[in-house]
Amino acid sequence: MSSTLSHESFHTQIRGKSREEEIQVIMRQMQAPEFKKTTDTFREGTAGYLQEELQKLYKENNRIFNKYIGKASELLKANGVNSVPIYLNGGNEIQF
Repeated sequence: MSSTLSHESFHTQIRGKSREEEIQVIMRQMQAPEFKKTTDTFREGTAGYLQEELQKLYKENNRIFNKYIGKASELLKANGVNSVPIYLNGGNEIQF
């Protein structure tokens, strides 16, 4: 629960475009000390949510995506999920 509250409080600290802001918030949440104390299921769900948001951002603006994929990949890998995007459809889409 504290991780969820932290997630929401990070929204008040970060201002930006909605998708980019959400990615920043998720990444910040995953870096917070209390995130390590959550259940495996919660951590996997959060990592999956980050992957989904990154896929959406790639479709919207892959230049901004490139700004976040390095750090996001590190966080995903640290949480035991696929951290390497696969480029599909002539590079127009990604999938993890």
